[in-house]
Amino acid sequence: MHKTYEELMKNNPSVVIWGTGKIMRKYISKIDPGLKISFFADTYQHKWETYPAKEIDCKYSDILCKSKDEIQFNDVVFIAIEAERDIKIVSAELDKKGINYCHIIEAVHAYRPIYEAKQLDRYEKCNNNSEQQFDNKKLKKYITCHVPYSYCNLRCSYCYITQIKDFIYKKNFFHSPKFIRAALSKKRLGGVALINFCAAGETLMCSELKRLNLLDVFTSNVRRMRSAGCSISIEVTPSDELIPYIDEIKSFSVQEFGAYPHFTVARDDTSDDVRILTEHNMEEYKNVWGTFDSALFEFKMAQVSIKRFEDCKAGELSAHMNLETGDLFKCMALGVIDEFKAPTYYDVRDRKTTNGEHWVHGKMEHIFKQRLYENNK
Repeated sequence: MHKTYEELMKNNPSVVIWGTGKIMRKYISKIDPGLKISFFADTYQHKWETYPAKEIDCKYSDILCKSKDEIQFNDVVFIAIEAERDIKIVSAELDKKGINYCHIIEAVHAYRPIYEAKQLDRYEKCNNNSEQQFDNKKLKKYITCHVPYSYCNLRCSYCYITQIKDFIYKKNFFHSPKFIRAALSKKRLGGVALINFCAAGETLMCSELKRLNLLDVFTSNVRRMRSAGCSISIEVTPSDELIPYIDEIKSFSVQEFGAYPHFTVARDDTSDDVRILTEHNMEEYKNVWGTFDSALFEFKMAQVSIKRFEDCKAGELSAHMNLETGDLFKCMALGVIDEFKAPTYYDVRDRKTTNGEHWVHGKMEHIFKQRLYENNK
C-alpha cells in the first residue's frame, strides 16, 4: 500500500526500483545514496539481467534488473514510472500483494533538504576565505533556466507543448532559493552571468492573444516594463495561421511598441527531423516573414540545418539548466565560437522605435553587445 517516504524508511528496508525508463534515469542519482537498492524491476523480460543504471553517474550502476515477480513482501518499492495510467496499474498490483510503495519523486523530495545542506556546507567552506574579485561589467557565462511548467491557458498551434499534447499539471519539486542562488553565484560560476528564466510554454503576441481578448493585457504589461526603465524585445513565432494578419501585426506593433516585432523560427516537434513548422516551401516562408526585416529571423534561417565543426564553448560558457533537476545541457548563445562571427544578442533583439528610442538600452545594451568567447580569452 502507498505510504509516505518517512514511514517506509523507518526500518531501513531493501528497496526495489520498479521502472527502468526515463523517470528512473532522471531521478536515480538524486535519491539518498545510503539506501539499500536490491534490484530494478521491470515487466518486460528483455530488460531482465541487464544493468539499467550502467550509463548513469550514480552508485547503482552495477545493480541488475529482474522480474517484478521477484519482489518480496518485505521489500519497499519506488515506482519510477511517469504515465498516471501505468502508475495506477502497478499500484493496484502492489496493493493486492500487500507490498508497500511510494513514487521515486517522493524519495527525491525527501532527500533534497539533506543534499542541499551538505552542498551548501561545502560551498561555504570553499568560499569562506575567497578574496576573488569580479568585474561586474564583464559577462562571463550565460545560463538559461528551464522552469518545467507545461500548462498554459493558451493553445498556440505552433507551440511544441500543443503539438505533443503535453498540457498536463505536473507537480514539480524545486531546490530552495538559497541553494539555487549559491549554485548560480558569481563565486561558483567564476564571474558575472546572464541568467534567463523560461517556462515550457510562452505567452507571445499571437492569434491566441487576439482570440482570447488578451492583447490589451499583453501591451499593458510591456508598457509597465518600459515605464519602469526595463529593456524589452517583442518576438513573434511565425505560423501559417498568422499570415492573413500580417498587416495588422505590423500596424499594431508599430503603434504599441514603436517598431515591427522580431520573428523566431518554429519547428514541427511531431516530425522525425524536426522540420520547420509550415506548409510553405522555404523560399515562400522566407519571403512571407522576411518583410518584417527581423535580424533574429534572418540569422536563424541562415543557420537552418547547418552543422558547425569549429571549436565551440557551448556547455562551458553557455548552458541550459533544468531548474527542477539541476541537469545541465549545452546551449549556443552569446558568442561561444571564436571563428564564427555571429551577430551579438543586441543585434538580434533590439529595434529602433519611431521616436528614436531603442528597445534594448542602458545596462542591458552593454551586456547584450558582449561575446562570451572574447570575455573568456
